[in-house]
Amino acid sequence: MKTIALTLSLLVASYASAQITITKATMPAANDTFNYVNIGPVKMNQQIQKQGGNQQWQFGLSDSLTSSEAVYKSSLKTPYAFYFFNTVGLLLSESAGMGQFSVQDMYQFYSTTNSAYKAEGIGFKISITPAPLAGFYQDEDEIFNFPLTYGRRDSTTFQVSINIPLIGSYKQSGYRISEVVGWGEAVLVTDTFDCLLVRSYVNSADSIFSQLVNYGFPTERVEYKWLSNAHKGVLVESTGTEVAGQFVPTLSRFHYFAPKQANNGGGGNGGNTGIQTAESAGWLIYPNPTRGEVFFNKTAAKAELYAMDGKVMTTEVNTTSLNLSVAGGVYMLHLTDENGVRSIQKLVVR
Repeated sequence: MKTIALTLSLLVASYASAQITITKATMPAANDTFNYVNIGPVKMNQQIQKQGGNQQWQFGLSDSLTSSEAVYKSSLKTPYAFYFFNTVGLLLSESAGMGQFSVQDMYQFYSTTNSAYKAEGIGFKISITPAPLAGFYQDEDEIFNFPLTYGRRDSTTFQVSINIPLIGSYKQSGYRISEVVGWGEAVLVTDTFDCLLVRSYVNSADSIFSQLVNYGFPTERVEYKWLSNAHKGVLVESTGTEVAGQFVPTLSRFHYFAPKQANNGGGGNGGNTGIQTAESAGWLIYPNPTRGEVFFNKTAAKAELYAMDGKVMTTEVNTTSLNLSVAGGVYMLHLTDENGVRSIQKLVVR
């Protein structure tokens, strides 16, 4: 492990009280689930350009809305329980082609200490080898080093090598350079969080070596991540490449919380625990697009239609349908079941 830390004294005294410090308490743990809204590259680039102190980053719903989910599991609840203990696993890919090989159920395993949040190991399966394969990093990938404060810069190397019986081996190696390049507040639709913005440059290579052929996949990527000590996990993130000094995002998303209700009687971020997609919760919503009425396959304890700016357009309780008297456009349909679980679905009204 090679780690170099440099904390820059770039702060003026008048702003010191407005900044935050990120510690291990912010990092994901087993059983954490984060629901994200994916956003387009133009909007993300506008926000990434806001670096330095006392910034405000704004992320709202858009017409190109899609959703994704990050589910963190105890290593004991993954296919690689035999290999990993006291770590948290995140599914990276269910299936991916790699020449004559097919890689399935690829998990990355993480641990959190007082000093760092780091990748500890990798587990995966290969189509021609029935047994699961896994291994610890010989040189761990420190993704965040604590405490994170504005101006901190870190450099770390990483390496992992896994033997593949009857085939050869898998190897991943590279280095990461990270810097906290901004502080301020991030506005996620209707929620506001004090945040730090972390930029990481990652240079790595993934390779499979066999007796017949070698496959190598060198990659360079840039990651931007917004972190807050008011909520666990990465609030906003964007991964991409830099071409001629210009960032080109390939995936950008922010944590989507249920809009606050006017009569919830609470304050702060209470009740905004994240919601799942309607499909994953077993809802069938039809027709979509619709010309004025939409139906559900089961009774919704509450059905709410939101405009993209977060305004409530229609609300019904104990219903299997909604009659919509709204202008044509893209909306968000929120369905709450009898157990209080809320799900979302993008709805197009013509």
